[in-house]
Amino acid sequence: PRYHQLDLIKKFRNQIKEDGIGNNYLVQHTTGSGKSFSIGWLSHTLTSLYQKDGDTKRMFDSIIVVTDRKVLDDQLQTTINDLRQNQGVVYGVEKGSKDLKDFLESGKDIIISTIQKFPRISETISSLGNKSFAVIIDEVHSSQSGQLSKELKKSLSKTDDEDEFDFEDMIREEIKNRGRQKHISFFGFTGTPKEKTLEIFGTKQPNNKFKPFHVYSMRQSIYEGYTLDVLQNYSTYKRYFKVKELKKDSIEIDTAQGTKEIFNYVDSHQITIENKVKIILDHFFNKSSKEIQGKSRGMIVVKTRKLCVQYFKEINRQLDERKS
Repeated sequence: PRYHQLDLIKKFRNQIKEDGIGNNYLVQHTTGSGKSFSIGWLSHTLTSLYQKDGDTKRMFDSIIVVTDRKVLDDQLQTTINDLRQNQGVVYGVEKGSKDLKDFLESGKDIIISTIQKFPRISETISSLGNKSFAVIIDEVHSSQSGQLSKELKKSLSKTDDEDEFDFEDMIREEIKNRGRQKHISFFGFTGTPKEKTLEIFGTKQPNNKFKPFHVYSMRQSIYEGYTLDVLQNYSTYKRYFKVKELKKDSIEIDTAQGTKEIFNYVDSHQITIENKVKIILDHFFNKSSKEIQGKSRGMIVVKTRKLCVQYFKEINRQLDERKS
């Protein structure tokens, strides 16, 4: 392990024994921190954690690892499997809810499941008050796609807006609604925690602020050479636009919502896209494409799937114009 991974596990060993079961912890480890290994080591550590010397019953009956990839995260599952000493320790929930219930009830050591099953997991472990559980939640991204995500969204949120649903919110709500439970400890792993996530998983300070249990920052990862600093060659463009106000039947809306709508309108406007694509292509043809012995590539990142299609079409149109 790297230093921060060793430090995390050692601190957890001591802290959990001291705190007992029923607490939440937030691990803020950025990209490049080797999160799969940290989660793997933590889950195996928790399977053999006894509160004090001489105890015959370990602290946690089962450790549940919740990951946000739909096909059980291969990397994570492989990592956790590779770290085990004995067969029959790690179980992936592949057949659905029945598997999950059986594993939980029979107290399997490490159970790996997907985020979509979180409400079911939460419900089942809440009802098994005679057992103790550790739930490790791997980074929850809001950029989930696919049918499952849509169904989950329909059943859990009141809105039809694609951008509004967030798995992190779903998990937070689920934990908040059930309140702290004496037989369940939660461990959240994320690179960039939202304020609300900090409040649920973070450690409360005397000044009522919340902070993560352990931090491995982007700055540290860049310093140690695990992450490249993309901001070293970064240039920004200023943009200007005016909002024309029509007094006649103007309506009042929330400032934040209004600003968001205006930016969305400007961002997805054809004129904006045309201009941005022109800048991107000029830069690529004149500079980037000559790098790496003429083999360099470009990547364009936009914020929605809809914009992705719009940019794709506009880029091809301009490439045709350039006869490229």
